[in-house]
Amino acid sequence: MDRKTLKEIEKKASQLIEKYGFFVQHVVDGPIPYSFTSGLSYAADPPLPEFAMAGFEVPLMEMFLNDAVAAMRSGDLVPDGAGYYGRHRGQEVGVVPVRPHSSPSRLLLPEEAEAYLIVMPDEAGAFPWEEGCDPTYAAQIAGFDCIELPHPRTSPPPSRGLH
Repeated sequence: MDRKTLKEIEKKASQLIEKYGFFVQHVVDGPIPYSFTSGLSYAADPPLPEFAMAGFEVPLMEMFLNDAVAAMRSGDLVPDGAGYYGRHRGQEVGVVPVRPHSSPSRLLLPEEAEAYLIVMPDEAGAFPWEEGCDPTYAAQIAGFDCIELPHPRTSPPPSRGLH
């Protein structure tokens, strides 16, 4: 990527942060695509957690990340460690705290940024940390340095919604 292209990207990111307070960055070159928010941890006052998501189509990840930010700003989502957050858009959602700088999937965020990975279960309703999870869904967390994982549920309910 040449210097001119980088300057254009930087300008666009600055405009998005000025307008919305963050932007969503997509990384699609590699074995598992991932997306993450940027700006919440360094442009907001006070700083807010950033979100990441991996292993799905870019439009789906962008939608869930934007929704997570909106829910956090409205007080409906208060990330505080690993947990299950019920259904969103008909889909079960889990949230996992991650270390941005020690993850193989690099999140270009400040060292001190708090970040959470948004995770969805497989077709059978199993999350990546639960027994029997489809390996392609388990790959959602493979590129991240997870600080903690939610406790596995004893019997995951069947998932409905987007996959």
